[in-house]
Amino acid sequence: MRAVRSGSFQVKNASLQCNPCEAGTFSPRKGSTACQDCDRGGYCEEVGASSASVFKLCPPGTWSDTPALNSSEGCRPCGEGTYQPITGANSRDSCLSCPAGTASSDTTGVAFCLDCTPGTFQNESGRLKCEPCPKFFWCAARSSAPTACDEGTTGQLENLMSKDGCDPCPEGAWCSAGKTIPCGNNTYQPKTSQANAGACMPCPENAVSPEKSVSIEACKCQTKYYDGNASLNEVACKLCGAGTSCPSIGTQTASLNITVGWYRINNSSVDLRRCPDYHKNKSSGCIGGIGDEGPCKPWLSGPYCRLCNVSDGSRYYDADESECLECNEEARRKVAILVTVVLAIALAVMLLLWLRPDHKVKCMVRLSDRLTSLYTQLRLRSKIKQCLGFYQVVTRVPDVFRVPFPKATQSVLSTFEVFNVNIAGMSLPLSCMGLGGYWDRMLFTILFPIAIAVCGFVCSVVYVLRSKSRGSSTIKGNSWSPVRVGGLLALPHLLSLSFLVFPMVSSTAFQAFPCDEPFDDDDGGSFLLADFAIECGTEAHNKVMMLAWIGILLYPVGISLLYIVLFRKANRAILDEEPTALSRSLEFLTHDFEKGWFAWELFEAWKKCLSSCNLLALPTLSSFCIPLARQALPRGLLRPHLAWPRPAASDRFCLLPPVHAAHRHCFALQE
Repeated sequence: MRAVRSGSFQVKNASLQCNPCEAGTFSPRKGSTACQDCDRGGYCEEVGASSASVFKLCPPGTWSDTPALNSSEGCRPCGEGTYQPITGANSRDSCLSCPAGTASSDTTGVAFCLDCTPGTFQNESGRLKCEPCPKFFWCAARSSAPTACDEGTTGQLENLMSKDGCDPCPEGAWCSAGKTIPCGNNTYQPKTSQANAGACMPCPENAVSPEKSVSIEACKCQTKYYDGNASLNEVACKLCGAGTSCPSIGTQTASLNITVGWYRINNSSVDLRRCPDYHKNKSSGCIGGIGDEGPCKPWLSGPYCRLCNVSDGSRYYDADESECLECNEEARRKVAILVTVVLAIALAVMLLLWLRPDHKVKCMVRLSDRLTSLYTQLRLRSKIKQCLGFYQVVTRVPDVFRVPFPKATQSVLSTFEVFNVNIAGMSLPLSCMGLGGYWDRMLFTILFPIAIAVCGFVCSVVYVLRSKSRGSSTIKGNSWSPVRVGGLLALPHLLSLSFLVFPMVSSTAFQAFPCDEPFDDDDGGSFLLADFAIECGTEAHNKVMMLAWIGILLYPVGISLLYIVLFRKANRAILDEEPTALSRSLEFLTHDFEKGWFAWELFEAWKKCLSSCNLLALPTLSSFCIPLARQALPRGLLRPHLAWPRPAASDRFCLLPPVHAAHRHCFALQE
């Protein structure tokens, strides 16, 4: 009997047949009666295996805890999210979870996990896929966690693969841990790559800005303030002053809202001036506005909107309306009415002097006698002189001292301009008459009284010559020359004329000197207050001043010297009460005062000059003129002077209106 060969077995002793071992088993010895199972962790595919050398291990990614496997299909794959890197794994525990930074995808039985690619990460184990790298971070290969961008940088995109993908921190923010943190309100940040909140700089005082502001230009002045700095990279918020309003955020010098009645020379100027007609409110020529709006009404221009923007004589500036009106029929009608009235008055006076009906017609003689008696009894001359003197001064206050009166008061006072021989105050279209400039008006103001005086003197001489030729008793036998007699005859009328024109002409002449303060523009020029078309220091201004000095020599100086000479010559006749032809001619000046004060009219004239002339324009007089001007109007006009005779009841009645008016208005000179 033969022994059973290896790889087989005999079930019974003395059996004639050996059976091969099944797949999954083997028999390494001869004469075996049973086959051995292949170990766990592998399989045996051959039938009749005679040794363990036919044992094959389960491949990586699989495992088997079952013995006697006869094929690879018996090896179990590791589940999703795990891997198995060795062969012959014989337990489930051999399957390891994919570590952080890797993933197994969605398949089973893998021998190794896939590393997360750059731009992805996986911070948990046993995951099937890697997550995209979020914003503000970057992820290298096999990243188990995203890495924050460096300080001062930020990640604005997902899936950044390295720190080089992080961007510099933008302007208007600072960056920490890869995150962009915007600067808050009322701050700005002009730099990149900033890593802390201290990089956000506060806006200047009283300025505001939105979040993420990148420059100081984003800082805007809040309401009630404006940016007065012309530089683009600087902001200086200043409180909006008088004449402006700042209702919105971000007001700048150029966009200041100018109030009606205020003026500035250009949009870059912060030198705001109140216009002379500001008290008219919406009727003012200075209409204000924002930026390029205004600042003047249509057709108006120049400082304080007091000039027409055309100089061809087609328009004229109307101070009452504060507008530049057209030289139309209405304007010509005003001129025609004035000329007609003046000529009519002159003709009537000439006819009365020529015909003298008060000496020839009985009814006219009786009427003349009664009026003369009433005039003498009521002492109307002194009352009229006092009232006229008061209104001569008061009508000059708005122009000279720049103190506006209420509209109703100004309307009443303008009617008295006729007694000042002031054509500029009569609201006439002077530009349409060729007298639009201050030089033209001053020349007219100086020469017109002289022309009237010459006409009066000539008429008196002609009257004397005519009377002599007729053998008049008043002239016959007089050895004086006709010129001398005519002069004495005309002297009372000429003195009355000097009383009327002295304040006006003097005031007009002295107005040729005061200039407005220079505006803060590039040129820094200043303008003549009496005519803003004339820039001070120019040839035109020198021409005006030359004419003004002539007017001062002729009127304030010349009339004063004339009064002194006449008073000196008539001195003894007046004091001794022995009337002469000269002393009688001077009664208009001397009769209303006590005998010892007969020359007081000269001081009254000087007082009116101080009150109605801006002597401060002359530097040599400025140190003491203002006290005199302040005292002359309030005290000199309100107190009856010692030189006046004791007033009667009627005197008080006539004096009250100007006194009350002065109390209401003279306070302006005290301020």
